[in-house]
Amino acid sequence: MHGDDVATTATHIAGEAAVGIVHMLQDIIKYAIEIHRDRVQHQLSNEKAKVVLNGEQKLLSNLKKGGEITSVSIPTEDYQRFKAIDKNSYNNDIAYVAVPRENSGYVDVHFLRSDEAAVKSIMDGIVDEKLATPGQEYKMVTMEKEAAEAFNEYCAEKNIPVNMLETEQGKIKCVFKSTDEQKIQKAISDV
Repeated sequence: MHGDDVATTATHIAGEAAVGIVHMLQDIIKYAIEIHRDRVQHQLSNEKAKVVLNGEQKLLSNLKKGGEITSVSIPTEDYQRFKAIDKNSYNNDIAYVAVPRENSGYVDVHFLRSDEAAVKSIMDGIVDEKLATPGQEYKMVTMEKEAAEAFNEYCAEKNIPVNMLETEQGKIKCVFKSTDEQKIQKAISDV
C-alpha cells in the first residue's frame, strides 16, 4: 500500500512537471511567433516606404471605373528626372506606382493607360536630353519591337541602364551610356 502511494505521488508529480514544461514551451513558442510577426511587420513597413504612390485617388478611382494599368522599367536616375518633370510640368497629375527592383538600378513604374501619352512624352524628353549632351556621352541603337521587351529585361537583370522608346515606324530606340557600349553589344547578341 505504501508503495502504491509513492508510485501515485511520483506519477502525479511527473504529470504536473510535464504539464508545466508544456505550458513553458507554449509560452516560448508564442513569444517566438510574436517576435517573428514584429519582424515581418517591420520589414513590410520598410518595403512600403520604398514604394512611391502618386495620384492615389486618381489611380484608385480610374481602376474602379475599369481603367487599365501598364508599366515601364526605367533606370533609377531617369526615374528621379521623371518625378521632377511630373511635378513641374504636370503638377503631379500622373497617377503611378513606382517600385524599385531589388538589387537593381531599375524602377518599375506602373501607371494608368490613360496617362500613357504623358509618360511617353516625359520619357521622350529625358532621352532627348541625354542625346543632346555634349561629347557623345550617350549612344543609341534601334531594334525590332519583338526583341525589345526581352532586351530590356536582360539589361535590368544585368543592371545596365537603358531607355527604350518606340518610334513612329514601330521600331524601338535604345539609348545607353557610351561607356556601356560593349555590354549593350553583348546583350544584343545574347537576346
